[in-house]
Amino acid sequence: MITDLLDKPLLMEPNRAQSFLRQLTSAMSADSSGKDLSTLLGAGSSESASSDHIEIIRIAGILTNRISWTANYREIGSMIQAAADDPAVDHIVLDIESPGGEAGGVFDLSDLIYSLRDKKPITAIAGEYAFSAAYAIASAAHEVIVSRTAEVGSVGVVMMHRDLSEAHSKAGINVSLIHAGAHKVDGNPFQKLPKSVQDRWQHEVNDIYNIFVETVARNRGLSSQAVRKTEALTYAGHKAVTAGLADRVESHQTTISKIMTTDTETFLTQMTEKQAMSDYEPDNTKHLVADGWDKALSAASGKVKTEDQEGIDTHPSTESSTNANDGWDEAIESAGGKVRQSDHQQADIA
Repeated sequence: MITDLLDKPLLMEPNRAQSFLRQLTSAMSADSSGKDLSTLLGAGSSESASSDHIEIIRIAGILTNRISWTANYREIGSMIQAAADDPAVDHIVLDIESPGGEAGGVFDLSDLIYSLRDKKPITAIAGEYAFSAAYAIASAAHEVIVSRTAEVGSVGVVMMHRDLSEAHSKAGINVSLIHAGAHKVDGNPFQKLPKSVQDRWQHEVNDIYNIFVETVARNRGLSSQAVRKTEALTYAGHKAVTAGLADRVESHQTTISKIMTTDTETFLTQMTEKQAMSDYEPDNTKHLVADGWDKALSAASGKVKTEDQEGIDTHPSTESSTNANDGWDEAIESAGGKVRQSDHQQADIA
């Protein structure tokens, strides 16, 4: 049931999550009159289409683990696996437009896509948006493409709880819960949410968030710190590229045209080289190394100038040269230490 998404961790962009909750509340009332929830909420979809040896898998709407009328992870995974196993398919394209959805099941799907990167080229294209759970899927591809206005990100977790106790009280409705087991009715909508339950759920949300961050960091070749620093923000166009959440900005048609003119071996070689560069020196650590060298070498330069000037004033030229060289050697050694310290700090953070 779609109502199972309440009181569970969701990977969904918060504004759309709130909109979904309002729609769900309205739809649940309408559902009692015999109307279909899928019609009222707007069914998601996933479908596959082949063209010129390219398998395009379209993923749209709210994502769930297995609800049939939504774009669900099991169905999406089956389509991607089938495309990867099909010798007639040279390239898999994930065409995504989704606000995100259920946390359960999405990381298994992301792991599957990531594991298939050695087998087939995989490109993810964000339509107008690929948020949260949808981005967990997109990030597992070899590359993520956005248009100038398309948005990605929202690497965060939200849980929604309905408290109907006051509304029921005003309506004169009393609900009695008869249960066995102290935690059997934790989080029910008929009573105020106890602090102990809220704290336990917050820990659950934090655990899911940690998995989300590590998954995106692995998929995109970023550090965990860099992913956390996004603080679940969304990024459009070139800003998404700058944040490391996308690879380039171009239209859907341009991307497809490039794929059609690039052979599989060339693409995979390019992606392997890109990953090797990322593993060697991730983008988000480059500034740390550069800053370390810049600061240390600046200090080295100042020290050498001072000693060189002292050499001119008090020593013959040969001794001046020796003092200057000693100054450089000592300062360069210091620089190396500062760079290594920056590297260790980054490793500790990650």
